Amino acid sequence: MSRRNGINVVRTDVDEREVDRHRRLRLTTPAATCLRLARTGRPDLLEVVLRTGASQDQLDEALSLGHGRRGQLRAGRSREEVRDNPWSYPERALHRLFLEAGITRWTANAAVRLGGERRHPDVLFDEIKLVVEVDGRRYHSTPDQHDRDHR
Repeated sequence: MSRRNGINVVRTDVDEREVDRHRRLRLTTPAATCLRLARTGRPDLLEVVLRTGASQDQLDEALSLGHGRRGQLRAGRSREEVRDNPWSYPERALHRLFLEAGITRWTANAAVRLGGERRHPDVLFDEIKLVVEVDGRRYHSTPDQHDRDHR
């Protein structure tokens, strides 16, 4: 990796399974890109890639394709931290707290129907019909977004 005028240049082999095409451009998949960031110790954004539609299986495949690369242990730890499907860093931290406290039997960001609308509560304890929302500034920066979660 080299730095040039604030740009990090990383040269590495890319497996075809890590490639998406957009028009005529070849791009690494979001899962592969985020795991590469995790290998370098930078914020990995794995929550973001899950929120935007990547699957747990896609993350697992991207991680396995990185076998033997520098930083793979760090990427593996980051991958484990999002195994429960957090969609933001505050959710990731909440999941960690739940696990450390031995709190189990919850689901993160599962699609549920509430009042005729499809919602994805941050944490759902389905058995006792309890929803837990984590209100960070990044995704609740407007009154509408904040009110929607509270409804």
